Amino acid sequence: MDWKIEGTNGEINNASLSELNSLPRLAVLSLRVRSLTFPDGFVFPTLKRDDIAINEYCSNNHPTPRSLRIKAVSLHAFKELFWNIEYISLDRIVGCQNLVPTLDQEGLSKLTSLTLTSCDEMECLVDTRKQELVNISLVFAKLTSLKINGCSRLAYVFPISLAEVLSLLKVLHLVNLPQLERVLCPIKDTDGNGIVLTLPSLQDIKVTNCPQFTAFIIRSQIKVSRFTDKDMEENSAEVEEIRRGIGSDIDWSRSSQQGANGYNLIVAKALMSVL
Repeated sequence: MDWKIEGTNGEINNASLSELNSLPRLAVLSLRVRSLTFPDGFVFPTLKRDDIAINEYCSNNHPTPRSLRIKAVSLHAFKELFWNIEYISLDRIVGCQNLVPTLDQEGLSKLTSLTLTSCDEMECLVDTRKQELVNISLVFAKLTSLKINGCSRLAYVFPISLAEVLSLLKVLHLVNLPQLERVLCPIKDTDGNGIVLTLPSLQDIKVTNCPQFTAFIIRSQIKVSRFTDKDMEENSAEVEEIRRGIGSDIDWSRSSQQGANGYNLIVAKALMSVL
């Protein structure tokens, strides 16, 4: 079925999007729409399962029955759908400075895959300063894949309070992030670089064209690591500073192999390993 979006100049088709709100028993929805605007005040009803794509191409093989692919529209219309969503892809979204708690006060606890592309107003994924945030231990509790590309204001990926929570994360891609400095947000009296980020499931990490990116330490079993040539310059002073924070008895050296104790150090865009 084709859908008309009221208030646009598109062709009039055989259904109106606002009719969804007149279906009180609607629980499952699969929808493809191309539009830059939605009717004033329109909000999708709460659904148990949804597979919705707005201005995005989708094949017939969808990654999850609870997915949102949204491009170049406001997220207001989707506010009742984030509570149980498993897959989110946001492209060129405006008016959204964070995901939690703006999209979901419970922390997107069911989310498994998140892709952000060119969301230039996004300043952080989780704003722990907001009082609406209920329980930090639920935030991204099931997240396995995180890919961020071209979010020009993003300065860090996670707050330090999530350092021990992201146990299921397998894929971390950070690309074209000019302001990104750290994976972990620093708190008062610390720069965040000495915190060990426990990511036991992490297998694939990619950092490309992030000129401000500094250091972090992860305990993981990385199988794939990708960095551009210009990102492979070692900052020996920073290595030494973080080494002191972990312990002087550790022998640090540059290697593509992971050390027996499971530590990896990413320093000034270079993958380091503890032997």
